[in-house]
Amino acid sequence: MAALAPLLAALLVAAAAASAQAEPAGAPDQCTPDVLSRIAFGAGVGSYQTEGSAQGRAPTIWDTFSAASPSKIADGSNAKVAADFVRRYKGDVQLMRQLKMKHFRFSISWARLLPGAKSGSAPDAAAAAYYSSLIDELLAAGIQPLVVLYQWDLPQSLQDDYDGFLSPKIVPDFVHFADTAFRLFGDRVKTWLTFIEPAVFCNQQYGSGIWAPGVANGEAGRFACGKHVLLAHAAAAAAYNSKYRAAQNGALSFSTLVTWAEPASGSEEDAAAAQNKLDADVGWFLDPIFKGDYPASLRAAKGDALPPFTPSEAASLRGSLDFVAANCFTARFVSAGDAGKPGAWRESKVSPVNGSAVGAASGLAWLDVAPWGQGRALAYLQMRYGDPQLFISSSGVMAPGENKLQGAAALKDAFRTDYYRSYLNEVCRAARGGARVIGWSAWSFMDAWEWTEGFNTKFGIVHVDYSSPSLERAPKASALWLAANVFSRGAPAVAHAA
Repeated sequence: MAALAPLLAALLVAAAAASAQAEPAGAPDQCTPDVLSRIAFGAGVGSYQTEGSAQGRAPTIWDTFSAASPSKIADGSNAKVAADFVRRYKGDVQLMRQLKMKHFRFSISWARLLPGAKSGSAPDAAAAAYYSSLIDELLAAGIQPLVVLYQWDLPQSLQDDYDGFLSPKIVPDFVHFADTAFRLFGDRVKTWLTFIEPAVFCNQQYGSGIWAPGVANGEAGRFACGKHVLLAHAAAAAAYNSKYRAAQNGALSFSTLVTWAEPASGSEEDAAAAQNKLDADVGWFLDPIFKGDYPASLRAAKGDALPPFTPSEAASLRGSLDFVAANCFTARFVSAGDAGKPGAWRESKVSPVNGSAVGAASGLAWLDVAPWGQGRALAYLQMRYGDPQLFISSSGVMAPGENKLQGAAALKDAFRTDYYRSYLNEVCRAARGGARVIGWSAWSFMDAWEWTEGFNTKFGIVHVDYSSPSLERAPKASALWLAANVFSRGAPAVAHAA
């Protein structure tokens, strides 16, 4: 407890001047030209959520889940067509160019590129040509491709054969998939993310089971998944280092969801509880990379449920990230949990001390507008993990009632513009204070199929008219604001340390 207090105290002092007040119209005041010029700005999508052309790939766990349990998708929809990105990507890239985006973060569908999924299987020629063409289109438009390998769409065959990420068999199969992507596209791709939010998908896919493949194995499931994700990442990084890095000169990471944990009071107990939450959410995956093992509070809380690393496994993890990628959306107040329960905490969107809200409500119950949490999260990552390069790999919001808007009204997203203005102000404030922020990515480039929410949730800065046969795209006001004030003023590409 005593060891964590100075870190949290330093963060709170450093952030005392920051607030959740709305920023004035125009560019964020902390985003001066010298700061913006060090950060590459862009936006991202996920393959399953946008690509469509389901007949062009092998089945995934989400195909099976949405077909077998349509009631578990809020609007009963599926992603067989989605935004039809596979067929419309050239026009979408030109829209990105017009918006002056400097990078585009997209994921590769494992089931599309490798229909056989397993180690030794051959890439599909049409899929390889599609992804290669997309990368070439981006580069020709002056947009850097940032490639994600796994964004939650596991090939169904791997789930059927050995329970997917519950089995260590996933590791060599993932490495083969990663190696195939490095070999085919690494001459042009300089930034790779092996996984997106592993704590989230391990919890949802193999812990609670509320997401595909719907395996509710509780803590045993989520922690087994977590260990295998870490080992798969480390093995993929080792393959890249040994076979491709010298020639391709790229960088690898995975993306961690960081929901800032704000101590509800100045008490040591609440500070300890906030650290427990950060350990459980963030340290679960980053501490083994940077510190050699899980956080002590997580080990104390979970005991035998947390699978240990062998000495060789721990050694493989150390240093396998070139930078820290964080998805940052919101914050929570955290107070002390059961005193007799190690690692406990309680979290709330309303302060139990003074009743203040963590931030304005959005269109999503889990996401409140808390820009001050963005700044504190960056400071925490900088201090805890030895001043790494930092990349905000996702940040975004849905406006209240946005899913009901049609036509021109759907393009007037002042709520999202204000969100981005306030959050980017904190990103720039952190960069001005010394945080080595190299990139920032809006979530998402376009409205997409958002997993169990279907098409009910809208994150896009570009509107997709899903009622139109042509799936017409139109930039929202937030996209135009970002283009004028952020995208056009940022660094030309994500620059990684040598």
